[in-house]
Amino acid sequence: MRPSLRHSLFRVAFVFLFVLLLSNVPSDARALNTAPGPYRVSANCSAKHLTERNFEHDTQATSGTTSGNWLIMFIPRNEGTSAQDFSQKTVNEIAVFEAFLKLPKTTLDAYRVVPAYVVCDESPALCLRFSVDKVPSKLVLLSNSRMYPYPGNHARSVDDIELFLTIFHRVQSSAIPPVRPAVALWGQLALLVVGVLGIFLTRSYLMNRMYGPLPNADPRRNPKYD
Repeated sequence: MRPSLRHSLFRVAFVFLFVLLLSNVPSDARALNTAPGPYRVSANCSAKHLTERNFEHDTQATSGTTSGNWLIMFIPRNEGTSAQDFSQKTVNEIAVFEAFLKLPKTTLDAYRVVPAYVVCDESPALCLRFSVDKVPSKLVLLSNSRMYPYPGNHARSVDDIELFLTIFHRVQSSAIPPVRPAVALWGQLALLVVGVLGIFLTRSYLMNRMYGPLPNADPRRNPKYD
């Protein structure tokens, strides 16, 4: 076989294998790596979609009685350098999380686990509350008003997540971060503005009293009329 013909066949075979491998990559994963916008899970994902509106109602996180063991994946914001640094890893971790959800229902029921996810592009205040920053994604388990974080330096696979669910009580936990209501923050800001304005008006009034013009004398008190 001629060298040029052999090289042509190798080139055709390489292109064929590349196209074949590319076609096996899920379209959602390709879109996540190339398209702008938030990271996302599959449309048929069986996990509960939590947002700032339904998080407390559904999880009862700060009420003292967490409703089940909530395994929550916080999907980070897709912007700036974080998207460049963590894009591929975030996509892989979303894929692993969805693969875990495909375990038999009896397995999930045995752990009393309620899988859920939070998209930080949708719920930035919620992700700020749980300190989701500078990481590809964050996986935590909420149980009995305690938060058990999945070890950040540990590999994340379906088997590893299962192992985490069996030994999570041995992981160092912390209290679930309290709610940061936007209304309370705006209320504090309003009180601060009112206080500063009150101080300014009081000071202006006192300055006018001290250095303002003297009132006109009462003509009835003039000596020439006495």
